[in-house]
Amino acid sequence: MGLNVLKQAAECLGQLVREACGFLEAIIETGTERVIWSFRDPSLPSHEGLHLLENGDELRVLDDAGGTLWEGVVRFERLAFPLTSRPDGDLYGEDALGMWFHGTQKGVDPETWRCLFAQRRRAVLRPGPRSSRQGKLHPFSGPVDGLRARLAALPQQRAEELFEGALRQWLGSGAGAAWRGLAYGWGLDPAEVVMVLNYPVTGADSPSATIPERGGETLLPFYFPVFERLGLLFALNAALLCGLPNAASRASWLSSGNARLAGLHPTYLLRGSEMEGVRPVLDAARADLGVEEAAGPPSDEERRHLAFVEELDAARRQNAARVLPYVERLAGTLPALAAEVLGSRNAATEWFMQPALAFCEKRPIDMLGTAAGRERVDLLLKRRRPSVYG
Repeated sequence: MGLNVLKQAAECLGQLVREACGFLEAIIETGTERVIWSFRDPSLPSHEGLHLLENGDELRVLDDAGGTLWEGVVRFERLAFPLTSRPDGDLYGEDALGMWFHGTQKGVDPETWRCLFAQRRRAVLRPGPRSSRQGKLHPFSGPVDGLRARLAALPQQRAEELFEGALRQWLGSGAGAAWRGLAYGWGLDPAEVVMVLNYPVTGADSPSATIPERGGETLLPFYFPVFERLGLLFALNAALLCGLPNAASRASWLSSGNARLAGLHPTYLLRGSEMEGVRPVLDAARADLGVEEAAGPPSDEERRHLAFVEELDAARRQNAARVLPYVERLAGTLPALAAEVLGSRNAATEWFMQPALAFCEKRPIDMLGTAAGRERVDLLLKRRRPSVYG
């Protein structure tokens, strides 16, 4: 992969200022064979989902159970020489085997750091200030409810370019056992991958003919309903990859009856002819696996709530007594439940104001601005009763 492509990819995902769930990748730059520590957002196609880690990025690496293997701010040290084509002065270092790599994380054994990327560990990324560039996000980013409007607003040429990139990644390439595509890890075969698109193919356009050989051309022209469906499928891909640790568990979830889908298998609905079959599967995956949708602009109610929470947060050490009464006004019995589960009102106050892994590092009090968020906090506390949260 060339450096210019990597830079363009980094600039695209670097526009994202909210946290994203994905996995780690060690990208090898073509020609120099330098290893670049990177993060892949599986909700976005191809290079648009690639972020080259930079100093200041906040990163949390997950274990198979969703716990934290490593968490901290990216701080590369022990670097060797500047890459002249990068005016920002990014540096590379050489390891004991003679392989050039993209820095060494401060305070972490180099081999341990390398293994996290070699294992393609799941991770949560919040890009740092250097990554907060101005520009337009990929239309697959953001709430699903606005997906159709974002796609429809694209100029035709741009829409066709993005459609082709997403379609190529979904279809994959190769024949027979050598086929690899986005849904390979879902347990789908090439024919099922095309069927899930619900593309109106007839005659010579058989499913096998639509899978391009590596570097070949796809036979499927631009079709807006398929473009929208691809956006939903990439969102589902992110939920499956972030919520489940391996291909076997993802395939099992897709092929098992699901109570949220009236007992139907998710794969059964994905093969259906209606767009409505994809959205329920996406919603069920997010609910089952605890994966949150990318947030859109906050409502007026949420803005007022967050403004008050910010005020509480700034003064909580001097005025902690305000926290639980405010929570009680919003959510009734939640303070009493939290005090019961955690052992005291002081512990409950602190818990509401601390980031929680169950809410993707949001604080419980941050969740209380919507009815759905209040239900999630209530459910979490009831599940932990009568144990003490640590």
